[in-house]
Formats: sequence, C-alpha cells, structure tokens
Amino acid sequence: MRSSLVLKIPCMLFLLLAAAPFTLVGCSSKNPAERMPVGDDHLNRLNRSARLVYEKSEYAEAARLYQQALQRARLRNGFAEIVDAHYNLAVTLLQQDDVAGARRQIDAAKAGFQRQDSKFPPAFRLVDAVLLYRADRRDQAWEVTDLILEEKGRAGPEVLGRTHYLRGRISADRGDAAGIQSAITAMGSPDPPDLKADLDELRGYLGLSQQRWADAAVAFDRAAWLQRQLLNYRAMAAATALSAGALERDGRSRAAAIRYFQAGRSAGLRGDREAARDWLTRAANLAEKAGDSETVEEVGKLLSFLENNGGQGGKGQK
Repeated sequence: MRSSLVLKIPCMLFLLLAAAPFTLVGCSSKNPAERMPVGDDHLNRLNRSARLVYEKSEYAEAARLYQQALQRARLRNGFAEIVDAHYNLAVTLLQQDDVAGARRQIDAAKAGFQRQDSKFPPAFRLVDAVLLYRADRRDQAWEVTDLILEEKGRAGPEVLGRTHYLRGRISADRGDAAGIQSAITAMGSPDPPDLKADLDELRGYLGLSQQRWADAAVAFDRAAWLQRQLLNYRAMAAATALSAGALERDGRSRAAAIRYFQAGRSAGLRGDREAARDWLTRAANLAEKAGDSETVEEVGKLLSFLENNGGQGGKGQK
C-alpha cells in the first residue's frame, strides 16, 4: 500500500530560516542599511497561485505553477527562492506518486545547499527520508531521520512530529511493536489535526502488531475521520482500508467488506484504479462470505462503472 504520509507546502520555508539575498536598485545610498530589498511580484503571484491550487488538491496545476516559480527564481539567481521551489515541487510531485520526479527536485535542492556551504534544513531532510521510504530503502530513511533528530533544535514541531511518524511507519513495516510505541510516545499530544491523524494511525499499527484487531480498527477509523475533515481523501481511504483489514482479522467480515467498499469507491473516484480494484475485490469476497448480497451487488456496479469510465478523478487529486 502506498504511503499516506503527507507533507505540507510551507510558506516561504527557507526564507524563514535564513536571510535571503535581495536585489539592489540604484547605488545612490552609501549606507547598506538604507538599501531596500525589492521583491518579485510575479514570483510571489506564482507561489500564491500554486499554493492555492495545491490546497484544493489540484496537484498537476500546482506542479506546473511551481515549475514556473522555479524558472523565475533561477532568473533572479535567488538561492533561497530556488531551493524553496525545489522543495515545493518535490512535495507536490509526491502527491502525484511521481517519486522519481520528486527525487530529482530534492537532489537539486541538496546540491544547491552544498554549493552554498549551507546545512540541509530538517524539513528538506524529511522529504529526503520520505522519498527513501517510498523507494523501499527503509534503513537509509531511518538514518536520515536520525540526522533530523540530532539537529532537532533546527526543526519545528511539525517536522519533528512527522519524523517520529515516519519512524513509526518504518517500525510497523519491521514488525517492531516497541519501535511503534516509541514513536507514539515521542509524538506526544499534537495539536494539528493532521498530526493527530498520524498518531491514531500509529496506534492502529500498534494494535495490529499486538493482534488487538478491534482496537486497531477503532484507531484507523479515527484516523480516517480526521483525514476526511482535512479533505485528505487519499489518506482517508488508506486508513479506511487498514481498518477493514483489522476487522477482517477480527472475524467481522461484513464490517470489513463495507470499509473496503468505501475505500475502493473513494480511490476509484480519485483515479487510483489499482487500489480501487484491490479493495473492491476484497469487499466483494468478504461480502459474499458474510451473505451480504446488497454489498456484493453495489461492488459489482462500481467495478463496472470504473472499468467503463476510468475513474472520475486522477492523480492530481488527494
């Protein structure tokens, strides 16, 4: 199953971490303190527009605008603006499952920091770690999270929270219940709803690792509810499918079938046909086992609809 880890586009992330270079207009003042930085309105508009469409889950359009912002930043020779654009493009491409494209962007940002003899910021390292995780290079991803935690004074609470979440996911993949619990403890009681959803997801994985199927299903359901409120329908569907898997192991075939159906319907309408077919097929099998002919019929209709229409969404949506 694809990772449901979602990274947010920061607002001028690197510009908050270091002073940005600025353009000087005229040389009449001999006092550098009197020289005023001049912004680039066109670049600012591109970034604002890209962020707006990103927040509407229109990732293909956001990527197009961030690519334009990158070109504008290069025209300006603005180091901070260039690495911001690489970061934003990487996160946006990840939302479209373009891991290779995101890797090119984060590697370009890394090279830029190296040329400036600057440290790679924790938020950029986190994207690097997520990309390694998505490429099934979990040990290397873990090593990068170690680097982030070694410099936790430079990382904000959200970056730290997502770092611990990623470590929890890696621990879950390893079947390491103690590692999952450690990540849960490290996350504490976060305020942002998206981190609360991540925390509930880890609680679900902990329940699975301890064969507490009912508890796991409850935790995954909570995570799915939070992701729905956040309009993060991809993560919502993934959490719903995880709940279905826990319920299936708990012997509750009908409840599992309904959740697989919900997850598959959402994935299909979002354009993720592979996940949709997988979850809907499981829904049909479990519904038939439970004697739920109505769900079997609904699944069949949805599968036929998706085959004929190819889904109504696409990878540009959450």
